[in-house]
Amino acid sequence: MTVSICVIAYNEEKTLPRLLEDIVKQDYPKEKMEVLLIDSMSTDSTRNVMVEFVEKKLPYKRVVVLENPKKRLAPGWNIAVKNAQSYIIVRVDAHASIPEDFISANVICHEEGECVTGGPRPNVAEQATPWQNTLLLAESSMFGSSIADYRREGGKTYVKSLFHGAYRREVFEKVGLFNEQLGRTEDNEMNYRIRQAGYKLCFDPRIHSYQFTRS
Repeated sequence: MTVSICVIAYNEEKTLPRLLEDIVKQDYPKEKMEVLLIDSMSTDSTRNVMVEFVEKKLPYKRVVVLENPKKRLAPGWNIAVKNAQSYIIVRVDAHASIPEDFISANVICHEEGECVTGGPRPNVAEQATPWQNTLLLAESSMFGSSIADYRREGGKTYVKSLFHGAYRREVFEKVGLFNEQLGRTEDNEMNYRIRQAGYKLCFDPRIHSYQFTRS
């Protein structure tokens, strides 16, 4: 199965290089992957980081840098979906980290018949400072992160929402693109439409990713 890894970023010059290193380390064949980097009009060197990654000429199917002039996440994801050329479209937050088996674990789940997949996404401290550790503790609690299934460990199950989801292209072809009128929660609204269309969102504990707590 071919995979499009999509990353939307705004002023992520400090965290994006780390995520790109994670992408390079994936154990899934590079010739079956493409990388779409969408810059939301950053005012720092985020775009330069993206361009430098393209210039490395790694053996992916394709690596491109695209622009998101509307800046918000929903338009950014729509640009990614419209330009992705693979069977599976994966969205990864620029402020995240993925283990080397992240893509292959999603592909295995899709090969088992799933159309939308994801897994546990615990938060980690970006720096081991007292303030970061305090924020991590608050974010990791039920009061800070809610009781959403995608934030918890557990067995394979079906949920209402996922973080860092992997979607078969056919899902977007059937339900449409993200709602650009929404400033936030565009992913929840999309996941609602996906469920209404008859698809299930598979939460699989074999799939892991991590989110860095912001300051």
